[in-house]
Amino acid sequence: MENFQSPVSQAGISYPTRRPSMDILKTIVNRACAFMLIPGLMASALLLTFSPADVRAQVLPTQVTCTGLQTLSYSPGLTYEQQNVDIELQANLICVSISNPTIISAARSLEATLSRSCNDLLNGGSLVVDTTWNTGETSEETVNYTVTYSGGQLTLVGQGSITQGKFLGSVTTDTMNLVGDINACNTEDGLTSLNGPVTFNVLL
Repeated sequence: MENFQSPVSQAGISYPTRRPSMDILKTIVNRACAFMLIPGLMASALLLTFSPADVRAQVLPTQVTCTGLQTLSYSPGLTYEQQNVDIELQANLICVSISNPTIISAARSLEATLSRSCNDLLNGGSLVVDTTWNTGETSEETVNYTVTYSGGQLTLVGQGSITQGKFLGSVTTDTMNLVGDINACNTEDGLTSLNGPVTFNVLL
């Protein structure tokens, strides 16, 4: 049976005012709850579009952040002719770590002999870099990187992981901004070095 409010009188005529039935109220409440659930479902769907590795790198807290200067040396210097080149990377870094407060600095190094020319400067690739922490502990990082060139500067952006030593299994990120006399590629001595700032992060 429907409920009625007291009659409302207008111009001497009484009209009954109906209250919404319980079925109508339930429909309104159910629709409101459905709209409240939609944002949460959309957020879940967006998360599923990222691969586990991408999400991990984006949301992991940083264990160690290191910044400093880096030198990448080539011997003999790079020219536009392909040849075997001794490559050496050296970096001295200042580090900050909340989870490992005893870590305050690090030295990074790489030594390899590869077939290289100046044409390879913009090619990405993979590197294995050794890090010696001020505590005496060491880490080996395998990093995959891409390269862009703008305004005379080479920018290397990499993501990798610690494959040996301290922080084993942790994700890493690297950003290197290197400058050098690229015109030296046209000389007999070639391009012998690139220098610039570097940022190195170790994530959980």
